Amino acid sequence: MRDLVIKSTNDKPIYIRDLADVTYGFKDRQTFARTDGRESVTLVIKKRSGANIIDIVDKAKQIMVDNKNLIPPGVTYTLTGDQSKYIKDTLHELENGIITGILLVCLILFFFMGLKNAMLVASSIPLSFLISFIVLSMMGITLNMIVLFTLILVLGIIVDDAIVVIENIYRHQEKLDFNPHDAAIDGPREVVFPVVIATLTIIASFFPLLFFPGIVGDFMKYLPITLIVCLLSSLFVAMIISPVQASVFINFKKEKEKSQKKKFRPIAKFLEYFDEKFFGTSLKLYERAVRKSLKYRKSSVALMFTILVAVFMLYGAMNNGVEFFPNVEPRSSNINITTPVGTNIEETNKLTQKIESKIPKDKNIESIIVNVGSSNNPLDFTGEGIPNKSVVTINFIDKTKREISSFRTVEEIRKAIADVPGGVIEVAKSTMGPPVGPPINIEISGDDFVQLGHLSDQIKREIRDIPGLTDLADNFDETKPEIQVIVDREKAALYGLSTASIGSTVRTAINGFAASKYRVGEDEYDVTVRLNKSERNDVETIQNLFFTNKDGKKVPISSVAKVVFSGSIGAINRKDLKRVVTVSANAEGRLGNDVLKDVQSKLANFKLPEGYSIKYTGESEDQAESSAFLGKAFIISLLLIFFLMVIEFNSVRVPILIMISILLSMIGVFIGLIITGTPFGIIMSGIGVIALGGIVVRNAIVMLDFAKVLQQRGIERDEALVQAGLIRMRPIFLTAAATILGIVPLASGIDFDWRTFSWLIGGENTAFWRPMGISIIFGLMVSTFLTLVITPTLYSISDDLFNRIFHRNKKAEPEVVVEK
Repeated sequence: MRDLVIKSTNDKPIYIRDLADVTYGFKDRQTFARTDGRESVTLVIKKRSGANIIDIVDKAKQIMVDNKNLIPPGVTYTLTGDQSKYIKDTLHELENGIITGILLVCLILFFFMGLKNAMLVASSIPLSFLISFIVLSMMGITLNMIVLFTLILVLGIIVDDAIVVIENIYRHQEKLDFNPHDAAIDGPREVVFPVVIATLTIIASFFPLLFFPGIVGDFMKYLPITLIVCLLSSLFVAMIISPVQASVFINFKKEKEKSQKKKFRPIAKFLEYFDEKFFGTSLKLYERAVRKSLKYRKSSVALMFTILVAVFMLYGAMNNGVEFFPNVEPRSSNINITTPVGTNIEETNKLTQKIESKIPKDKNIESIIVNVGSSNNPLDFTGEGIPNKSVVTINFIDKTKREISSFRTVEEIRKAIADVPGGVIEVAKSTMGPPVGPPINIEISGDDFVQLGHLSDQIKREIRDIPGLTDLADNFDETKPEIQVIVDREKAALYGLSTASIGSTVRTAINGFAASKYRVGEDEYDVTVRLNKSERNDVETIQNLFFTNKDGKKVPISSVAKVVFSGSIGAINRKDLKRVVTVSANAEGRLGNDVLKDVQSKLANFKLPEGYSIKYTGESEDQAESSAFLGKAFIISLLLIFFLMVIEFNSVRVPILIMISILLSMIGVFIGLIITGTPFGIIMSGIGVIALGGIVVRNAIVMLDFAKVLQQRGIERDEALVQAGLIRMRPIFLTAAATILGIVPLASGIDFDWRTFSWLIGGENTAFWRPMGISIIFGLMVSTFLTLVITPTLYSISDDLFNRIFHRNKKAEPEVVVEK
């Protein structure tokens, strides 16, 4: 290569070694990568939209195993940031929740319905799931975290219809002396309308969530879709399949005859004892409570509303704040490092190494991956290295193996690197919810970008001391050092040069260009022509550059252009055609909403020049959008539920009474949040309250509809309410207990691992789903009592009031007797 001969303009041969230094080397380094302090090459594998990440990772692992003989001695590979492992753990945890939930539901059914009836009701779970999976598959929906949690949520709900139907069929055989065939026809027929309406009320409560907007909607849409499909499937099973099963397997007379012949019936005796002692005692206590409530109606209702107001006031004083999505222990954390614009890759690498060395040694840390010259921000992608940015990714071990919380580890890392100078350092945690902006995100807009930079500095000084505020930074690139070559176009034209040719020459001198390619065997190398490194970094060399015009004459750069040092704005950000600088920060140790309130209070009197404005965006903007939608969705769901109940009762009065029970169920929600110390989650608790609305009215519909039937049979109103409660107490209690027990494992974080046959405490998903679970569990516990006791009392009061106003006895008109 050094002996390459080129010809000059006079055809004389010239060796290239006489003109330039020819070196065999590497391109200028644009990135650095390290794994646990050792130099490495990082290969990132990303999936296409719609692809299965578990399949991709499994195939990648298999390729590595199949080709391990190609790896030379001394070279090792490490798989880091394996997202498929997190997904598998999440799926495994949710699958455990489903299995445990099914067993708990079956157990409670067994105690209160007997073995055979419990098995018939429990069979509705796999049958409903089978139909649901077929429908979801036809809709193109695969199993994911939201779908699996929804299956846990509906575990107790999908047996409700079957419980009511099977219990009514059994009652027809036991109390009304129906044969199995007639009971299987008349039993479902008696409850078909209230069961269908009750199921539709739950569907109505979730139906508005199908239209959840934004990225949160894309994340949560699978919940209403899966729930609606499962409930419709369970309704089909309860009304079509369960009666057929009951006609074959339930025969009260034969079972009674067999039980009398058997001398040793331990299970049957135990169930009879349990039913007599526990449920019999519960029925007596309930009957006493509901009769007293009906006797002292005004006092009972006044007491309940007093408790409601007291709980609201108590929650106002003792609440744990509001959050958008639950704050879950991070599985990984990123240290994002940004040095001043213009910093070369070597200096950025030195700063990154300094930060890397300060990361405390912690048993929670599984691996540390460093990538210098790259960024997590997709807007920073340039196709080449980003010399002033780097990312340090810290992966933690599994939660079950951690000795301390990863929250604490992240805080220790933040404290250790807080005083490192040289750039903007941000510690970001991974989250389980959809990607949203930081909790504090202040957009300053105006015309003058430099003025925006000054305002952002003032705002940062104002809020930097707020407790819980961390990683305070802005995206204003104040100066970008550069050397400008300002071409005088007239002079360039006189010398026969163009701005394009001048720019090309300067670019070639500094960056070089691939003049040709050099091939050795199958390997191909670029032949790059440029100035020596010493000359490229010397401004005087650039000022002494010569250009060759079309006549072959050399023209110095000083004759056609000026070389000046200057600084410029690194980047100009616009939003909605306005220039914007964003000040952002994270919250640590406090809820993001609480920190944001302090920021807004601090900046309430901040004076802005005319034409400039401040807007709070990021997580707060998404939260405001979601809150507004959930408020509308709750109102729409209530209207839909009200409409369905009007159809059921052919009355407006009764649906209004049942709707009051939804308000009273908030007593349980707030008490649960206070007891467990859980913040009210805009998304998770909000959806829990919406779900609770549909579940609460379901039980009230089943009871009051039967009370209406008893009144039509000639039973006095209050007595009909008592008898309806006594007869419907078992299915109402069972539906509530089944729903609660189905959610308890995931909400409490205490579950049983059915693969390893060991206890699993504090799973990865517990913190994420807990607010929704607590809202439903505590709300349902209180609302079940209200449905059985307070709702009949409200019905009795309203019925008397209604009759007094609209059905007064008219005074008898005087009779006129005409005598002949």
